[in-house]
This record gives sequence, structure tokens and C-alpha cells, in this order.
Amino acid sequence: MKLIGLTGAPAAALLLAGLSVATPAHAQMDGEELQRCIWRCLADSPGAGSSQYNSCVARSCSGQTPSAPSQARATWTVSGAATGGQMASVTVGRSTFSYVCQAGKPALLAISGLPGPSSGVVLSVDGREFRPPFAGRDGVHYTSARAGSGLINALLAGNAVQARNRAGNSVSNFPLSGSGKAIRTAMSRCGIHP
Repeated sequence: MKLIGLTGAPAAALLLAGLSVATPAHAQMDGEELQRCIWRCLADSPGAGSSQYNSCVARSCSGQTPSAPSQARATWTVSGAATGGQMASVTVGRSTFSYVCQAGKPALLAISGLPGPSSGVVLSVDGREFRPPFAGRDGVHYTSARAGSGLINALLAGNAVQARNRAGNSVSNFPLSGSGKAIRTAMSRCGIHP
């Protein structure tokens, strides 16, 4: 996927400079064992966006206890010069979910810290699945973020977003509390109307 006007643009530099690359969170299980564990959690829950599913994956598939306290402390922030590129983002552990824009350029959604190919990234907002076309660069997955789209509207009003590869063996969860205000602030500074 090629996003017009982004090659070498300050928005892309802001995006790549502001996001960190993470290592796989589920290194202790082999791929097939991890996949079976994730499928068991999915089968025993109301869906991939549910707290039951997320707790099961964290507890059973990664050997971690559920990370609700760290997610509760994760807050959305807005960074960028008043007239330059803007980034509204939240970081949980080693993963960051961002909305990035610059006046006159297409806006982007970006995810760092999610292992796997960009072509397989699926987003789920409060259980509603979205499959926008993602591309990758330097360990960051990104896709177009058109104002007024179903995905952007869900991110502005939702409770949580989950990013995963299609196989389900890499999962990052982000709270959306405060996302509406942060994303709208970035949009406003970029001259974009929601």
C-alpha cells in the first residue's frame, strides 16, 4: 500500500520517531501451541474484544497475569508543534497505538510493538472487527485514517481497541478512554474535521 505524499514527509518521520519497536510477547510458546491456546480462549469467551478473552490470553497463553492495572494507567497524549505534524497516542507495555496527521497530508493509524506481517493486522474495537489494509516500515504497521470512516468513529467513541495478526498469535490491547479528545485535538491542529 502506498500512501500518497508520505514518502520522506515530516509526518512519516514523526510517526517512526515517536514509536518504538517491540519484541514478541509470547516467545515462551511455540507457534502451534500458542495458536491452540488462543483459539481455546476465543471459544470460551464472547469474542476477541471481550475482557474474558483478553484475560484468558494474558493468563493462559503468555504466562502473564492480566494487565488491567497497566492499561488503566495508560493515557492518551497529543504531541507535535502547534502548526506541524501531530500524534495522538497511547502506549501499553511495549506497544503503541497512534493517530498521526499533518496539514494537507493523509492521516495515519500506526501500531508499533505488534509482531507479524503488516498485511495480516486486524483491529477490533469493542468486539467490532475492522480489516483496513496495513503496510509496514521499520517495525511499524500503518494504514490510512480517513475522517468519518467507521474505524475512526469507533476509535473516537469506543472503550478498547485490540490489534492482532490474522493468525491471532500476536495481540496488543489499548484502552480508548481519552482517545476521542486526543484524536480530535490532533485532527483540529491538522485542519481535519471528524
